[in-house]
Order: sequence, then structure tokens, then C-alpha cells
Amino acid sequence: MSVYFGEVVVRNNDNAKWVVEEYAFVEGKYELMVNKGLLSMSIDNKCNNWFNEPCNKKHNLLFRQYNRYFK
Repeated sequence: MSVYFGEVVVRNNDNAKWVVEEYAFVEGKYELMVNKGLLSMSIDNKCNNWFNEPCNKKHNLLFRQYNRYFK
């Protein structure tokens, strides 16, 4: 689901792109991110337990996050 969220961001924003960056504190470990301008959002485990989050009673947390960061 996290990769799907990232793909929606990249396909619907002209200047958004996939980025792989090395962790700042661990050498040799990398992180998959979506980048748009100055914002880089990690995609790894982005959607773990999103269905059971207390702030997700209407099941629209991913939509709200998309609108908050990428709209």
C-alpha cells in the first residue's frame, strides 16, 4: 500500500519523483522516498496499521496526508 501511495503522488504531481537515499546514521542502508521540491517523504512502512489508527475513523487518512503534503 505504501508503494501505491508513492506512485499516486508521482503520477499526479509533475515535479514529484522517486528517490533512494542513504540513511544519515547507518552506513550501507538505504531508504525509498518520494520527493517534491524540498519535501522528501519516506515510503517504507508508511501505511502500517493505517486502517486501525485512532485518527482514521472515517478511513481517509491517506487521502488527508496526500492533500496535506502534495496538493
